[in-house]
Amino acid sequence: MENKILEKLQGRMKRRIAGVESDIATCTEKFSEDYEKFLNWYAEDLYKHKQVLGYYNSILTSIETDDLDFVKNTLCSRIESLGEELLRGSLRRSSSNSFANLAHVLDLEVKQKVLDNFKAILEMKGELFKTKVKDDQRSHTFTNSKGDKRITLGVYVTDGYRDTVEDGIAIVKEYISSLANDEKTEALVNMVFRLLARDAKGTLKASRIMQLRKLAQDTGDERFLEGVRIIEESYQPEISKQFIRAEMKNENGMWKPIPLGMTES
Repeated sequence: MENKILEKLQGRMKRRIAGVESDIATCTEKFSEDYEKFLNWYAEDLYKHKQVLGYYNSILTSIETDDLDFVKNTLCSRIESLGEELLRGSLRRSSSNSFANLAHVLDLEVKQKVLDNFKAILEMKGELFKTKVKDDQRSHTFTNSKGDKRITLGVYVTDGYRDTVEDGIAIVKEYISSLANDEKTEALVNMVFRLLARDAKGTLKASRIMQLRKLAQDTGDERFLEGVRIIEESYQPEISKQFIRAEMKNENGMWKPIPLGMTES
């Protein structure tokens, strides 16, 4: 079993390395075809591909062994050190060599775009420790050994629903309409309609549907519960964008953001 896990991890990294090497070969071919065009369009890509290749090769070297425990410890160490790399160093470099300054900026850009690279590590980490990285897990945090710096990688998610949500809403409204008209039921009706109110973009708020579920459970009505269930099953959140956030603790032990982008300082 352990050998199969290791073979799978090693095979995955080798495939990623092969992909990057193919990108490098393409850029190198452009260099041979048209040097001026290469400088204008491909030089930056080639530099970044080389950086990523070094990153992947380093991970592969760490896991090319038959000792699963060693791989676990080494991989955890690599994850921590990669996180610290992102948290260390100056945002700008003052050098008399303009190309050295440019290379420093490109290095920062590569580090800022590590989310996809970290996915490979997260998958391997999950397999090694027999814990699955959930598809709906929206962020992953890496903290340095001192516990005073951390990197969070994740996605922002907005609420969204499939068309079947309208069926659920119709059932809930049908139930509400069937209630006797007295002060007690009027308060319930008003509350349900507030929870079903859409935002400025025409979307139901997931947090309100959770409140609606509690309300349906309190009534114990099967029809009401069915409508809420259909609404919940129609929930289809959408990823709006990816993010990377760096933080460090101040003298009061509070987490404070560290600007990573050139425009964030």
